[in-house]
Amino acid sequence: MTTRHVADITDPVTGEMTTLTAATESELDQLVDEHLEQHYPTLQSEDPEPAGMG
Repeated sequence: MTTRHVADITDPVTGEMTTLTAATESELDQLVDEHLEQHYPTLQSEDPEPAGMG
């Protein structure tokens, strides 16, 4: 039996649900990160680590 890793992401505005699946936990983490960055990009003013400041 193959184990699948699943994440359900619900849009807080529309209520639309997206289900992501992957063969491994690390692949799922990457898919979730990519999905969130694509749909909810971090504004530069909210970025806790500004580039060139360290």
